[in-house]
Amino acid sequence: MTDRKIKILGAVITSLVLFAASVTQIFINDSAGISVSADDTYETFSFFSAYMIKNVNSGMYIDVTGGKAENNTNIQQWGADGSKPYNTFKLYSAGNGYYSIVSCVGDGSSFALDVAEWGTADGTNICLYTYSGYSNQLFKFLKNDDGSYRIATKMTNEASGLTVAEASNGSGANIEQAALTEGDTSQDWILEPVEDP
Repeated sequence: MTDRKIKILGAVITSLVLFAASVTQIFINDSAGISVSADDTYETFSFFSAYMIKNVNSGMYIDVTGGKAENNTNIQQWGADGSKPYNTFKLYSAGNGYYSIVSCVGDGSSFALDVAEWGTADGTNICLYTYSGYSNQLFKFLKNDDGSYRIATKMTNEASGLTVAEASNGSGANIEQAALTEGDTSQDWILEPVEDP
């Protein structure tokens, strides 16, 4: 083997080792499927991990209205007595700490939470739409000191996140995008690991 080929082979092996190390660092998961990212600014989750997502303020869960596996189905909060397809979601990694929040309705992989019409304004609706992995379906989980999360939208460069409209405690209250505000617990969410229904 020529010196040139040896150098090329060495470079390839080094690149593969560095890539494997970075993946290992980011995706070492505990029993809940959660780990702190390498730069400690956000958390990472094991691929396809399933969760119910509970609002800190209301104690209610993100819910697909009517359990419909259809485009533009509204996303609301609702009480729960266990994991069902309409209140359980899987996290699909898009890299750099961003995830699509994929609903378990229908076939369990075709629909995701979506910032309606690529909006950036406060009050933009959150709906269900065919999973694409585009920016309007990407979210970053920012951990609070109490272990809950702000679910920030990529559409706003993490300035806004999933919010219960008017900080409502009522069943059927809308989930929307709004500017993240310190101390607003209607923007804080608890991830409860569950089995994929």
